[in-house]
Amino acid sequence: MAVSAKIINGFPDGTFKPAASVTRAEFVTMLSRAQLYMNGATVINGDPLFKDVNADDWYAKQAYWAADAGLLKGRINQAGDIVLDPNATLPGNELALFIERLATNLGVKYTAPDSLAKSTAAVTRLKAAESVVDMLKQAGYF
Repeated sequence: MAVSAKIINGFPDGTFKPAASVTRAEFVTMLSRAQLYMNGATVINGDPLFKDVNADDWYAKQAYWAADAGLLKGRINQAGDIVLDPNATLPGNELALFIERLATNLGVKYTAPDSLAKSTAAVTRLKAAESVVDMLKQAGYF
């Protein structure tokens, strides 16, 4: 379902890697695709908040949008800069928070399951996509 809804897709080399941990960059991209699926609104560039995201990075548009939408705040690095940390794996509790924020922004009632919301373990790409689809289901889109 996540593939048919275009929430997640594979890599340029033809692999899908469902068991790989999802990165922060991959997940903000999934959230932007969920917004497109739910209300047809395309993601537009936001303010370039993150010091570790270049305008030409494949996920830049989505990262700036996610920050502008209040879905994520970024992290503070040792130099005191706000960073996305795009290649860091995403733990369940952060993933749940980001999905709940998107749902709220779109006027959808959604609460992540406790098993996800209380988890500090890295989430797989498959579980991340399934979590976004779960929110879409609860909102009545499937």
